[in-house]
Order: sequence, then structure tokens, then C-alpha cells
Amino acid sequence: MNANKLPIIQSAKFWIILAVIAFLLLPSHALDYGLFESTSDEYLGAMGWSSLNITVLWFLPVLLYGLMPLLKLPKDTQAKAELYLIAAATLFIFVSATICKVSMGYSVIVLIASLTALATFFLSLN
Repeated sequence: MNANKLPIIQSAKFWIILAVIAFLLLPSHALDYGLFESTSDEYLGAMGWSSLNITVLWFLPVLLYGLMPLLKLPKDTQAKAELYLIAAATLFIFVSATICKVSMGYSVIVLIASLTALATFFLSLN
């Protein structure tokens, strides 16, 4: 394996795409009877994109994160800005879920894992 090539799992793009796919395919709200026992109406109602709700805002920082390289900040400044964005997004997710009394679904598990992986990348840069 070439030393300059990283495995796909160590790429920020992989985690961004994984979070977006999870948002599109998995429920953002908790299902009462689980993923396979719920009806199609319950499943559709639990999807974050099915109606305008707070869960759409939870995934917005992941998309903003993908646009950060366009700012062309110095490497050190960009790493700190991305880390602050991830920390603020994580805090917003948990505070807004508590205030709005939203039970988090399966897509949020993938989102938190993605945010953790992205934060780890930038902690390793400093």
C-alpha cells in the first residue's frame, strides 16, 4: 500500500457522505417499535426530511464542514475552526433535543460517530 494513500475510512469526505446517507435513509426520530417492527407511516414520520423540523438543522453543520476548505484559511486556523464547528454542532444537537423533547433516531447515531471521527482528524493535526 502506498504510504501517501489513506484508507477511505480515514477521509473526511467518507464521514460527511456517510452522515448524509444516514440522514436520507435512517429515521432521525426514535421509533417506538424499532426499525423492523414499525409501520411504513411511522417510519416515514420519523425521517428527518419528511417535514421541516429541528433534525434538519442537526445535519446542516456536516454540510457546512464540507465547505470549510473553500475559505482557504491557514491550516492551523482551519483546523481550529472545524473543531469549533463540530463542538458547537454537538452541543446544539443535545441541547435542542432536550429542549424540543425529541428522541434521537438511528441517523443521529451515525451523525455523532461522524462528528467524532471528524473531530479526531483535527485533533491529530494539532
